[in-house]
Amino acid sequence: MSFRAEIDSITPGLRRFARALVLDEHDARSDVADSLVHQTILRAISNERTIEAGALRRWLYAALIDANRIRRMDPSVDRQPPQAPVAAALDVLNLDDRAALLLVALEGFTYAGAAEILRIPRATLVQRLVRARVRVGEIPDAARAADPKRQHPHLRLVK
Repeated sequence: MSFRAEIDSITPGLRRFARALVLDEHDARSDVADSLVHQTILRAISNERTIEAGALRRWLYAALIDANRIRRMDPSVDRQPPQAPVAAALDVLNLDDRAALLLVALEGFTYAGAAEILRIPRATLVQRLVRARVRVGEIPDAARAADPKRQHPHLRLVK
């Protein structure tokens, strides 16, 4: 598969990840996510010769996370809390914990692959995942306590 064809096959997942990572822009979210994906792909094309064979997917996700970090450091970025329940639950997470959770849960990376993308040891990734899952898990419990109609979970264990 050619380099550009491989980028084309990775782009839908990269865009999905970017949209989930960029929670705080509401309606502008898709524009910001598309801009991050565009920057990432341009960077990949300009670095085509330096990217190892078979490592393009991991490289693109790492580059997108870096581009988002740089964007968030810009003081002109106006952050407003998201309104959707899932987005609000993810918004309580710091960027590192959110990226770890999204790479594993949304994009299906292995722990080793996600750790490599984030440039952290596997044990650190596991700590971030545990912390993220605990924080996100607290949100539905608080919502159920506040709303008597939601006292019973919608899912149940079937044997």
